[in-house]
Amino acid sequence: MGNTDEKNEEIEQLDLFGSPVSAKTKPQELKLKSKVAISSQPEQIRMSEGIPQLILPTRWENLQPRIEGNKISLHTVIRPISQAMVVVRNIIEYLRTTRGCQVLIIRADTGSGKTTFLNTLPHYMQDVEFHIQTIDLQPLSEDEFGKALWNIRTNSNGINLVILEGREKPESISDKYIQVVLANINRFARAKKIPLLFVIPTTEEQVARSWCDHGTKVGDLIPEQKLYEGSRWYNFPGVPKDKYIEVAEETVRALNPPYTLYEFGVSSDEVKSWVDTAPTSGRFIEILANRISHIRAATTIPLAGKRERAWIVFCAPELRHFDHTYLLLDGLCHDEKLKVSPTKLIPPDSNTSFAKSWRKSPQWARLVATIDFLDVRLINLPIITVVTAALT
Repeated sequence: MGNTDEKNEEIEQLDLFGSPVSAKTKPQELKLKSKVAISSQPEQIRMSEGIPQLILPTRWENLQPRIEGNKISLHTVIRPISQAMVVVRNIIEYLRTTRGCQVLIIRADTGSGKTTFLNTLPHYMQDVEFHIQTIDLQPLSEDEFGKALWNIRTNSNGINLVILEGREKPESISDKYIQVVLANINRFARAKKIPLLFVIPTTEEQVARSWCDHGTKVGDLIPEQKLYEGSRWYNFPGVPKDKYIEVAEETVRALNPPYTLYEFGVSSDEVKSWVDTAPTSGRFIEILANRISHIRAATTIPLAGKRERAWIVFCAPELRHFDHTYLLLDGLCHDEKLKVSPTKLIPPDSNTSFAKSWRKSPQWARLVATIDFLDVRLINLPIITVVTAALT
C-alpha cells in the first residue's frame, strides 16, 4: 500500500494535454550560477544620435572617390568656371598648333576650387582629350624633381596637363627651386615634342610673380606678351557667391541620400549668413561641415537604460480627414518607419517666433536629443479603428 500511495503522489499533476506528469520527471527550477549570471565585460555604451552622419568632403582628393564610388555625376556637385575655361581653351589651341609647352600660373585663395577645376576639365571640355597628372612638389627637393618629371606617363595624342601642387607659400619655395623646375620642364618638353601644359596653382601673389619672372626667361614657357587682365598669371575667380548654397545643397543631397542639407540641423537663415562671411566656396563648405559636426555632437547622448518608444496617435473622424492628416504626419516623419524628424517638426525656413526660438541652441539640441531618445513615432488612425481596438 505504501508503494501505491507513492505512485499516486507521483501522478498527481497533469500536463496541458491531461496526461500524467511524474514528479521525478518534472523539470527542475533553473538557478544561474554567479559565474554565468555576472559578466566581467563592461556594458557596451549605446549612443542616441539625433543628427545623421554627414558626408561633405572639403577638398577634391576626398570628394573624387566619393563621386566615383557612388557614380554621381560631377555636374551635380561641381560648377564649371566659364571664364577660366576660355583661358585654358586659348592655351590649348596654341599648343595644338605649335605642339609645344606652356606654363600657366593660377592664383586664388584657399578653397576657391583651383584643383577641382583643373581635374574636372575633361567633363566640361569633352572635345579635348586630356591626360591629367599631378606632381606634389612639397616632398621633392630640387634634384628630385627632374626624376619625378621623367617618370610621368605622357601621350602623344591630346593635351598632357601636369599639375604642380604644393609649395604655395613664399617661404616654401626659393628662386633657385623655381629655376631648376622650369629648366627641367624646358628640357622635358624639347625631348617629348608633344603638347604639354603645366599648371601651377598658388595662393600667394608673390609666388605667382616669381614663377612668371623666371618663366619668361626660360624657353618662352610663359610668353611675356601674354597677359590676363594686365597680369602674366591668371587670377582664378572661383565659384560665384550666388552659387555657394546651390552647390552645397546639391552636394549634400548627392552624397547623403535621402537627406537634404536642412535635415542636419542648420536653418536657411544661418546658411545665408555664412555665405556673406565665407571668402571662397571651399571655406563655405568647411563652415557648414564644422557647424553640423557641432550640432551632431550636441544632439548625441549616451543611452542610459532601455530606450522607450513613444507613439503619438492621431484619430481622424472619417476618411476625408484621415487622408488629410496622413499627408500632414507623413511630412513630419523621416521615412516609412514613422520616426519624427525634428527638422520637419521645426522647419528651418519657419518665420514664427516660436519656431525660431526652438531653432536656437541649446533648445534645438535638447529637442533633437529628446525626440531621438524617446524614439517618438507618429501614427494616424481612423476613429473606427481606435474604437474597435479599444473594444477588443
